[in-house]
Parts: sequence; structure tokens; C-alpha cells
Amino acid sequence: MRIKTILLTAALTLGTLTLTACEAQNLLSPKPPDLNKLFTFSASISCETGNFSAIFTRTAMGSWDITLTEPYELQGITFSRTKEGVKASLENLSAESLTSEFSDSPLTFITDSIESAVQNGNASVVYGDQSYAVNSGNTVMYFQQGSAVPEAFEIPEKQIKGEISEFNITGEIFRDGADVVLML
Repeated sequence: MRIKTILLTAALTLGTLTLTACEAQNLLSPKPPDLNKLFTFSASISCETGNFSAIFTRTAMGSWDITLTEPYELQGITFSRTKEGVKASLENLSAESLTSEFSDSPLTFITDSIESAVQNGNASVVYGDQSYAVNSGNTVMYFQQGSAVPEAFEIPEKQIKGEISEFNITGEIFRDGADVVLML
């Protein structure tokens, strides 16, 4: 009887330690924030071809509207990007082309990379003193500690960096890809 009590106590202690260790591991390496939603943000971008600013709006899975705000000469041009193609418009003028014609564009790299990053639930999380980074392979998104709102992103392979401001979630995307816009 005494041996059974000792073994039972040892098993319970070991089980408790194992659960505690698993929980501590989850605290040290949590999943990245769930950003597979509809959202909009402003960004200042630097890349090999120059610097620009734009408002990025994820309108559905794989679909984006990008409105250039800087440089002044390109201000107001909107690129609506879907899987089928890209439509560029400025006031009453517009032109459409296939997505492949924009394959070397920084806008394509940014939207493709962010799209991949927000859908990647297996991205790794690395902590710093005041911030953390979510690395999804080709894109790194930076966050302040305790926040699920990105402050910056980087696409090292393409030497593209972006500072994010005014990030707002505008709706949810469900498992089947359908989206619902929140009306506040």
C-alpha cells in the first residue's frame, strides 16, 4: 500500500510539472496574433526603387486596394489588386492589366508577403525588450509588447521596409474565405 501511495504521488507530481512546463513554453513562444482579417493601414515604405507612402486596404483574401499618398506626383493613384489582375485608377481614368505584369513591383511584393504572413499560423515569434517580431519566412512583422497591432514590416529578400501607422481592423474573414465588414 505504501509503494502505491509513493508511486501515485510521484505520478501526480510528474504530471503537474509536465503541464506547468507546457504552459510555460506557451507563454515563451505564443502563437502570432490573428491578423487574417480585413484591415487597413498607412505605411511609409523604403525599397531599392525609392521611398513612397500609401494606404493599404485588404478588401478580401488575396485582394488589396493601395492608394499612393507620396510622392506628390503619384498621389491619389489607386491600385486595386485581385488574383485576376490589377486595376490602376486616378479620378476618372483607369487601366487594367494581368497580375503577372506587376510581378516585379514593390506593391506586389508587399501585398503578397503580408497576405502570406497573416495567413501563416505557424510563424515564429521572437521577443525583444519592448517588442516582438513575427517571422513567417519571407516577411517579418514587428509589434510592441502586449499589442496585436503591427508597427512595421520587413521583407529582407527584397530589401523592403515599411513603417505602419493607423492600423485598423475593418472586418472578419471566415474559414471559407467569405468576409463580413463590421459596421460600427
